[in-house]
Amino acid sequence: MKKILVTIYIFIIYVLLIALLITFVKVLFDSIGFDYSSFVYLISGLAKAISAFLIMWFLVKRKTVSIKWKTKVPYLHLVLYSLAALILMVLVHFIISGKSDVNVEFDIQTLLNLIIPTIIVAPLAEELIFRNGIQEILAKKFNPFFAILFASVLFGLDHVLPLNFDWLVLVNHSISGLILGYVYHLSKSIIVPMFVHFLFNLFLFLSII
Repeated sequence: MKKILVTIYIFIIYVLLIALLITFVKVLFDSIGFDYSSFVYLISGLAKAISAFLIMWFLVKRKTVSIKWKTKVPYLHLVLYSLAALILMVLVHFIISGKSDVNVEFDIQTLLNLIIPTIIVAPLAEELIFRNGIQEILAKKFNPFFAILFASVLFGLDHVLPLNFDWLVLVNHSISGLILGYVYHLSKSIIVPMFVHFLFNLFLFLSII
């Protein structure tokens, strides 16, 4: 039970840090008359990255977890895991959410607001905090599949808490979290779910331009 509470605290601190950083930047921009709304997604993404890296630095420093970069799993297996996970995530996304009717024009604002936070920052920050952080802590005490499930639900909540609560979004991202968590469990390296997450977000971005 203690490990569960620890991971809940980590999640709450993560969400609060993001909110505090975003609020700080918004107040700073307002004070100098800068249009905050033009870069809201970029600022949110950077706040998420800073929060994740600070928390992981603290957890590593206290030896609660270690960053799992290397793996002894054969490279062919890693490729197969990644390919299977990517296909499953794409299928789940289109089954639950359907094809997006949104079309995005490619310009500098799109580059800053979508590509950087979504394709670059999110795979790094979210996989570190949810898979290498929360899931790893739980897996030391509980069945690995419980650890995957619990971390995945928090991963889903992270994508609906700042917005209007949407059950479909929660389910969609929680299932994606399950897939990414299982890939992390199989590969024993955080690089693999990061890479799958990156490819998935890149695919979604390309599907709307």
